[in-house]
Amino acid sequence: MGSAAALTVARNGKSVVLLEPHPGHSLGASHGATRNFSTAYQQAEYLSLVSEALRLRDGLAEET
Repeated sequence: MGSAAALTVARNGKSVVLLEPHPGHSLGASHGATRNFSTAYQQAEYLSLVSEALRLRDGLAEET
C-alpha cells in the first residue's frame, strides 16, 4: 500500500522518500510468485476495487 501511494505521489511530480522497514523480506503475502490477491468478496464495490487494483498491478508489472 505504501509503495503504491509513493508511486502515485511521484507520478504527480512530488519528491518522495520511501523507507522500507524490512529490506529483502520475502515472506509476505503481497509480492512474489505466491502473491495473495483475493476476489472472494460479496460486495460489488469491493469487486470493483479488486478489478481496478488488478489492472493497475498488471500495468505496473509491464512497466517495470
